[in-house]
Amino acid sequence: MKRRSFFQILAASVLVLLLISVGGVYWILAHSPLAVLRGSAIAYPTTAVFIPRQAPIVASLLVNPTQLEALRQLEVKPSQRGRSRSELNQIKSSLLANTGLDYQRDIAPWLGDEMTLAVTTFDRDRDPSNGRQPGYLLVATTHKPQAARELLDLYWQRQAIAGTDLVFEPYKGVKLIYTNGDGELLLETQKPTLNNAFATAVVGADYVLFANDPQVLKAAINNVQVPELNLSSSGDYQTVLEQLSDRAIALIHFNLPQIRAFWQPIGAPQPQPLTRKRGKSTPPEDAPKTEPLSDPVFQSLAVGIEANRQGAIAQTLLLAAPGQTLTPTDPTLSRPLPILNYLPKDVSLGIAGDNLQQFWQQVQSSATGYPVLAQLFEQPQKDLEARAGVNLESDIFSAVQNHYALGLLPRRDRESPDWIFVAQRTPETEKNLIDRLDERAKERGYSIGSFDLGDQKITVWTKLTSVSQANESNILKAQVQGVRTRVEDYEILTTSIEAMDRVIQAKREGSLGESREFLEAISPLRSPNDGYVYLDWVASQSILEKQLPVLKLLELAGKPLFDHLRSLSMSSYGTTPTTRTADIFLKLGE
Repeated sequence: MKRRSFFQILAASVLVLLLISVGGVYWILAHSPLAVLRGSAIAYPTTAVFIPRQAPIVASLLVNPTQLEALRQLEVKPSQRGRSRSELNQIKSSLLANTGLDYQRDIAPWLGDEMTLAVTTFDRDRDPSNGRQPGYLLVATTHKPQAARELLDLYWQRQAIAGTDLVFEPYKGVKLIYTNGDGELLLETQKPTLNNAFATAVVGADYVLFANDPQVLKAAINNVQVPELNLSSSGDYQTVLEQLSDRAIALIHFNLPQIRAFWQPIGAPQPQPLTRKRGKSTPPEDAPKTEPLSDPVFQSLAVGIEANRQGAIAQTLLLAAPGQTLTPTDPTLSRPLPILNYLPKDVSLGIAGDNLQQFWQQVQSSATGYPVLAQLFEQPQKDLEARAGVNLESDIFSAVQNHYALGLLPRRDRESPDWIFVAQRTPETEKNLIDRLDERAKERGYSIGSFDLGDQKITVWTKLTSVSQANESNILKAQVQGVRTRVEDYEILTTSIEAMDRVIQAKREGSLGESREFLEAISPLRSPNDGYVYLDWVASQSILEKQLPVLKLLELAGKPLFDHLRSLSMSSYGTTPTTRTADIFLKLGE
């Protein structure tokens, strides 16, 4: 399987349960007494007994999708019901793609209140010669096992009539039905196109299993019979379940070492073909050398999805890897910081907190050992450092240990946005931040001058450059490297005079801290916390797509979610020696 195709399947599979749980609840009216808002009655997914404990990705939905669909149709405007029904059908089609199964006909009549989708392994045959062959397993509960058997038998009868070669195999008391590997599954309106096996089984009176390989089904049955093999017996899995909210209607668990073993850094050289030398297989002498990866700080990531009247809350928990001890911290902020009043209300990204150095260290530690994840942070950092001519970590982050705010301000006259940085003023900040930045500007040949912007005195780092114009002599133009000023107890830095003007006018024209959109976005987040990260999705989408090309793939896989996404807000809640927790609120709209 091509890696790009695998990524598409993987992204769609992981997102689909999130989309089902999110998509059906954000239309709910504020005063509607809906049980789904109180969470699921299922505290621990029973389907986890079929999942291998080392499964890289496991996603469980703990309410019946039909219930969510009915609630959604009840609450949406009549004019939107056709669209919402179409979006739900798209989700179902994504989950059952290339199986020939019809959700409404073959699944809904018997489906219970729990189902789990897992990537059981990234390479089920462990044969590097044929590429990676991931294993997929879907386990669903049922209260109508006879109906499940009858409908699946009818499905396989249709496949047999269409010419699919089937295998019926008893395995440890369970009847497996699957294509023989060379057989082809026939879609409703297509000729045979697939050569991959597809397998189903009904286990006891409670469970129905689907897999892309009969060996995956056999392994799932073995997992039940040998508890040490299954996910429900994993200490890490039990730990995260105990700490996540009991209001979750969906759970997602990531085994980070397994994912780390698969993912490679973007742009990393591919493995080189071996050459023969004196009867031995050796890499070519000019093969590029790869640096060993750092040991990861975290062992697993768990996400619990809660329903909210305006969207969904994702409660996240990172569990430290064996041998790793995190530095304990306590959340200190009980309300939004006044420093947010210096960010204009239309920033596409706003971050505010206490102790920037500590925040950056936490970001770096989370990405330790995962080069792909690290690049998501490193590339924007490098771009800003190149533009500003500073080292963010040594010149800015280390100098700010009190309140800070960071904003990204879109520009209508150009593609690149402006950056805004605000730091609470202290004697150390003036010495270690402002004086150091002035020195960096001088080292790069910039002049430091001051003038009044309205009633506010500002300092500008500029350099004169020669600009050629057609049919005219060259003219000199002042290139602005950065702008700074001091307002009350805060030092303010921007990348342009226009951005500084917006900051100065924010109190009169509207700031992020007073914005209704921002206040609504952070209202579901708990207090005390470590601060806030706010992303206006509509304003920042095009900027993020340029920085993160993989985002377009995720948007395609999760179209029903991204079509309605309005903003994203996040807050963390300190660190224990073994865990780090945070909440992410996805605000959705029509």
